[in-house]
Amino acid sequence: MRFELTGYQTDAVADVVDCLQEGFSRFDKHRKLTAVSLSAPTGAGKTVIATAVVEKMLFGDEVTEPNANLTVLWVTDDPSLNEQTKRKMLLASSLIKPGHLVTVTPSLDQETLDPAKVYFVHIQQLGKGATNYVKTGDKRRYSVWDTVGNTISMRGKSFVLIIDEAHRGTGAKIGGGKTITSQLIDGAGGSFPPTIVVLGISATPERFVTAITKAEHRTLEQVRVDPEAVQESGLVKDKIRIKHPLETQPGDSTLLELAVADLKKFDGLWTRYSEEQNEPLVSPVLVIQVKPKVTAAELKGILDTLARAWNILTGKAIGHSFQEHSTLNLGTCSVRYVAPQNIQDDLDLRVVLFKEALTTGWDCPRAEVMLSFRSAQDYTYIAQLIGRMVRAPLARRIATNDVLNTVALYLPYYDDKQVAQVVAGLRSDELTSTSEVDSITCAQNPKVPAEVWGCLGSLPTYTRPSKHHRHEVARLNALATLLVGNALDQTAI
Repeated sequence: MRFELTGYQTDAVADVVDCLQEGFSRFDKHRKLTAVSLSAPTGAGKTVIATAVVEKMLFGDEVTEPNANLTVLWVTDDPSLNEQTKRKMLLASSLIKPGHLVTVTPSLDQETLDPAKVYFVHIQQLGKGATNYVKTGDKRRYSVWDTVGNTISMRGKSFVLIIDEAHRGTGAKIGGGKTITSQLIDGAGGSFPPTIVVLGISATPERFVTAITKAEHRTLEQVRVDPEAVQESGLVKDKIRIKHPLETQPGDSTLLELAVADLKKFDGLWTRYSEEQNEPLVSPVLVIQVKPKVTAAELKGILDTLARAWNILTGKAIGHSFQEHSTLNLGTCSVRYVAPQNIQDDLDLRVVLFKEALTTGWDCPRAEVMLSFRSAQDYTYIAQLIGRMVRAPLARRIATNDVLNTVALYLPYYDDKQVAQVVAGLRSDELTSTSEVDSITCAQNPKVPAEVWGCLGSLPTYTRPSKHHRHEVARLNALATLLVGNALDQTAI
């Protein structure tokens, strides 16, 4: 892996690989099917863990035999999430290359999926309406269902089905019948075979676990990441600072100016930290959730306020992720479209406008301020969205400034009761960050001499190394493998 895994990630990778291999062995010996559930809080790095699992099973290491015949089918309900996952896998892995990752397209027409490949498909490609994928004829020999089914039938013991966001799509449809995801897992009426080993990934795995348990024909193995270990790692922000008006209702433009002021504050603090500590510069982003039926005039008003509050917030600095995947023309100005999965890497972007919750398909640690103009009835969206914003930009806690370990959330159309619902939603969404409502910033005591603050500010900081070691049995097994491989002791195993 190109990324250095944290201790809990290393443990999770080892546990998942063990469970998957035990699943194949269980099928060999007893013809039993297996499901593995990987659950981890938001921000724990589930995709990184899964990438390390695939890399380890494909290429092996000192304790795991490589399987060059392994085929992985990665399933989501969102094509943009698949593209982001591919990008993150290439960034995280030192062995997985672009040629190993394949997005399923209408051109896929083959009897089985290739070995040593990870195929990405979303469930819309497998529905009855996806004629380019599920219908044969017109020069198509095999549907996607045919290709996957043949792979399971011919090479099922080297095939892993990974369900990302596994709490979605599992179980039965309303009114009976199986969902597409359930058919991939358990087969369909004899025409499509069940998958031998399935890996479900989710921050909230209850639905997946319930579906597997109710089926009663598959052994369930659960791998859970400790939320305290995630919070201790510094990969997620410590606090979510929620702000809402108490007695008087300020205008939208006033609230927007306050959110921009927070953005500027984050920007200044990150710039100073980067210069003092010689660290990569972080360019924070403000996300604005507009009303569902926002008008062109209202959007124009938002743009005018942004430019007035901070003169850099014009042109390419502003983008939208509306369902209309095109530039918004607002008369004298326009707003470009930015795909959710591209927000993080678009360094020109400082403000993102959106309507619905961007719950999947994006991951933007730079998003540190959010303002929602939606009504209080949409509080569940807030809990889902803020979970995408709690990731620490540098993947660790900032020791010298507590503000940089927080996220700011403005909720102007919420009362105390509704804010309490948001806080409850954040807690139920498996977030490890704590929530503070209308907290007060305590300024430095003017009575303390300036040289004291100067002395404190000059203290160097460093990241404490926390190299994680494998458990002793794994280390002994690695030693024995090396002894045999170098012909020093043929009986070491």
